[in-house]
Amino acid sequence: MNNLLPYLLQSTLCLSLFWLLFRIVMRKERFFGLTRMLLIAIVILTAAIPIIHLPWPDQWPVRVELIQAFAPAETGGEAIVPAKPALTEIVSPQIPSAPATVISNAAPTLPQLLFYGYLTGCLIALLILVRGLVSVLLLTRKARSIPLEGFRLLVTQGEIPAFSFGRWVVLSQSDYDHHRHPLLAHEQAHIRLYHFYDLLLLEIVKIVHWFNPVIYWLIKDMKEIHEFQADDYTLTNGIDATQYQLLIIQKGVGSQRFALANSFNHCQIKKRIVMMNKQKCGKAGGWKVATFLPLLALLLMAFGKRGENLPVKVYLPDKIVAPVVNI
Repeated sequence: MNNLLPYLLQSTLCLSLFWLLFRIVMRKERFFGLTRMLLIAIVILTAAIPIIHLPWPDQWPVRVELIQAFAPAETGGEAIVPAKPALTEIVSPQIPSAPATVISNAAPTLPQLLFYGYLTGCLIALLILVRGLVSVLLLTRKARSIPLEGFRLLVTQGEIPAFSFGRWVVLSQSDYDHHRHPLLAHEQAHIRLYHFYDLLLLEIVKIVHWFNPVIYWLIKDMKEIHEFQADDYTLTNGIDATQYQLLIIQKGVGSQRFALANSFNHCQIKKRIVMMNKQKCGKAGGWKVATFLPLLALLLMAFGKRGENLPVKVYLPDKIVAPVVNI
């Protein structure tokens, strides 16, 4: 509990600074794979920086030489060996008994209240995630299952937005009858690009950082990148761009129901259409990613542990040679 609060404060500051730089530098770039990997790296570095032990030379290897305190001496060719002390009876001292433990009914301290409040928030965030998982499972139980290559299609009777969950694609009966091909191509892109595992990682991090609004904004950015990437994948696989954009406008009204699902209508219409028509800017993404390296170095120097648990090497000689004194 004593180390938890400093860790949370440091990781929160790291996450906030990384995300702020991301919003300034990379948010509007069309390098969807690069920006996606960058967000994942930000989350991993945020968790790792406060516990990384840097190879800092705070403790140098120490060479220790042992010399015998009482060495045999020579007098007239005969060695004088100190006499062994007489053995004396060792009497163990009487250890007084420990005083009886006094149970105190004092009120919990402020750190304890903060700790219990934090655990309560983690539990609530976990229950919300579990409720979303149960909702998806209950929805799929009533759906008609159609196995396809690489995924399973679930067709429901209710009017819900199309979404993918793991290796499942969920469509309403109306979408299946009228817009099956573009919607399946889009949701299949989410499955083939493993977007579900990104969301799973971020939802686990959100349980730990439930109090930090930055993690919610970061998840929103990640879902937008997923939609941009799936749109690009769909258009490169033969779907007509004009008809596809009209479908996005038609399906653009709706809510995001499940945290771990990639919904077709999740991202804003204008952003998706702008990103479809935007051209990549050469190799600009590479040097923009390099701007994160100075910030990474500063955070490592500020919060990384330096030489705290580094072992001290002790070099012992193979043999202990006692010095000989001639009298």
